[in-house]
Amino acid sequence: MTAKPAQKLLPFSIEGDDTIVDFDTSRGIIETGAGKFFFIDKSGGAASDYRWQDYPVEIHYRCDQGSECILMHAGAGALHVRLRR
Repeated sequence: MTAKPAQKLLPFSIEGDDTIVDFDTSRGIIETGAGKFFFIDKSGGAASDYRWQDYPVEIHYRCDQGSECILMHAGAGALHVRLRR
């Protein structure tokens, strides 16, 4: 029996579209319609940008295997967040 050559694994990532349905700025938590929770650094100025809080907000997200994510919103740019696992 001949062994198969090892396959190089790609970094795991999650990517998709969703809708922000709640943004608790005091706790730094963003909740989506699909039940995902993202944590934002409250010390950054992006958390206070009203365009992220005028929900429902359509977003596109991309996360790496360490749950570090970027949320993108056409009218407000991007936020760096962490996905709750």
